[in-house]
Amino acid sequence: MRILLPTLAPFPSSDASVVQVAQMAQAFAALGHDVLLVAPIPGAGSVADVLGEEPRFSVRTLSRRVHRGQSYVHALRIAALARRWRPDLVHSRNLRGSLLLALRGVPTILEAHTIGALSGRQDRWALRRLLAAPGGRGIVAISAALAHDLASELEVDADRILVAHDAVRPPTEVPPSRAGSGPLHVVYTGSLYPGKGAEALIEVARRCPWARFSIAGGPDVRAAALGSRAEALGLSNLTVLGPLPPVAARALQVEADVLVAPFSRRVESDSGHDIARWTSPMKLFEYLASGRPTVVSDLPVLREVVRPDVDALMVPPDDPEALVRALERLRDDPDLGVRLATAALERVRDEFTWELRARRILKRFGA
Repeated sequence: MRILLPTLAPFPSSDASVVQVAQMAQAFAALGHDVLLVAPIPGAGSVADVLGEEPRFSVRTLSRRVHRGQSYVHALRIAALARRWRPDLVHSRNLRGSLLLALRGVPTILEAHTIGALSGRQDRWALRRLLAAPGGRGIVAISAALAHDLASELEVDADRILVAHDAVRPPTEVPPSRAGSGPLHVVYTGSLYPGKGAEALIEVARRCPWARFSIAGGPDVRAAALGSRAEALGLSNLTVLGPLPPVAARALQVEADVLVAPFSRRVESDSGHDIARWTSPMKLFEYLASGRPTVVSDLPVLREVVRPDVDALMVPPDDPEALVRALERLRDDPDLGVRLATAALERVRDEFTWELRARRILKRFGA
């Protein structure tokens, strides 16, 4: 099949949405399909820095600079490109960019990550038109909670929704963990937007002088503010590294003794929407595939993926003391960490790889 994946962000980039689209493009290509990823403008860095390997798909950019009304301009240009390239399937997170193609009969799948991006009046109209269009195949939702809300709040037919959590490309080999000498190395990677959890590690680091903490993520302004706060409090055991390319972030995860994702009850996306009810964070799957034990907040949506005390330790959100106790358990019982990490890696290999996700989507919507 010829599969088209549009993105609204510059490509390549370390932005989570871009990384996710690139991983899906790689997965479709790994299954033997001819894949074209289309971006509005060029990004920075290399595709290999995003994927950790050379791409198997093609990339095309539509312009050299950002235009006013970029999403509408991009939608028109994607439609023009599709007339020439003639895809058999479009898989897109961009509602407007998908609509024209579906109306013209091109088989089109919309991937949804939040309700917020679909709940405006124009968005609801466009969603109804897409699903009723000759090419409208259905919606991929990143969690069962999101699928439920698409059906109940936006009145999408549940039979038109496929739940497909985010995923990971598991390593072929996992480096052995360190021998246990020195401070416990606790690592956080990911964005630093409110509620993602990095800010909670300030208080945890203050209570755990026996551990050292590394925080990697952006944007730069938030990393600088977090680093300044740690310095003002005299936390010599906490280092803020700022944004890292995805490959470097994965390498840092493997250097850890423990990986943490202390989400709050409210988790903000870069657009300011609260996504705590629906989130399926890629970093959680990376953590589970790293061969290192994970501590994650006990949000209902994360229980769709994590088995408490089997794949990871789960702690109440917004409870620094509970996170400290979990770190103490892993410090004092290395065998517990090994059991958690082993079970987590087996689980993602069996259920949450990008190729498995691509197969499920094609089986449901790609025929």
